[in-house]
Amino acid sequence: MKKIIFSFLVLAVGFTAKAQVDGFFPQFGQDAQWAVNEQFELVFTGDVAPAPTASIATTFEGMVSDGIGGNDFTGLNMKFDCIIFDAATNTQILLGYDGTWGSKGVSLEFSQWLCQATFDFSYGAGNDKWMIVDPSSYQAAVVKNGYNAFEINVDATGLISCKLNGYVCDVPYQAPLASLKPTAVSTFFVVFANNITGFKMKNLIVTKGGVTNKYFVDPSSGIKNASHQSIDIYPNPSKGVFTIANIPAGQKYQVTNMLGQQIESGVIKSNDHKLDLTSKQKGVYFVTIDGINGKMVKKIMKD
Repeated sequence: MKKIIFSFLVLAVGFTAKAQVDGFFPQFGQDAQWAVNEQFELVFTGDVAPAPTASIATTFEGMVSDGIGGNDFTGLNMKFDCIIFDAATNTQILLGYDGTWGSKGVSLEFSQWLCQATFDFSYGAGNDKWMIVDPSSYQAAVVKNGYNAFEINVDATGLISCKLNGYVCDVPYQAPLASLKPTAVSTFFVVFANNITGFKMKNLIVTKGGVTNKYFVDPSSGIKNASHQSIDIYPNPSKGVFTIANIPAGQKYQVTNMLGQQIESGVIKSNDHKLDLTSKQKGVYFVTIDGINGKMVKKIMKD
């Protein structure tokens, strides 16, 4: 059966260090096949090679992974527009970690006919659940061969609720927290994947812990396109002195550690503001700037 996969999953091994799309990391060998077009859509236009599926990964600039395992998927809200095809296809959203396909995580599966969920790819024996009571109402809400508006929310208890074009999937999925929170040191990513050409998505808005990042959004709509206008901080990593570039003077910033504790705050004073963390311990920090269109966040590392 021909199948399209749009997935959130951990696949840390096999991604290139440098992405063609800022903040996103194509699977090895697929750099030139992923791009943002003139309509500010993330598109896959190449052949599905060398791996079985085309994949592109992101941590949403550290929002869901700090490289140690402190940032899990609970408290995450995602809104995005993605195509559902009028074919025997399957749109799959995976929340997972530990660097291997399907070993840990929650799978949400959408098609033009149904929506279901399972954890750790374990089907049957009560591990999977249909998320709709009335399939005809769900099917009436689906746009075939066109964009569909998805919203997925994961609360602190692991309860996952979904919407499609405003239709509320009326059976929220209670996922085991063990499938959403690492029990050991883990690096995990959100991964988008498909196995045929023609994939497109746009208007990706991700919120967690009071921070909102926005990607693949037309700037003329008045919403910041973080894929094109993210915080520029260099060198990164650094021995302690960083430059915050291209942020207008007068905007407030704060620096937090991996525990969410604020260690520094201030106001941007110039187009090449110096951030001095030489007195701080080595490790990962997050710089948050209050912009006109909401908060922007950047992960930095002092070595």
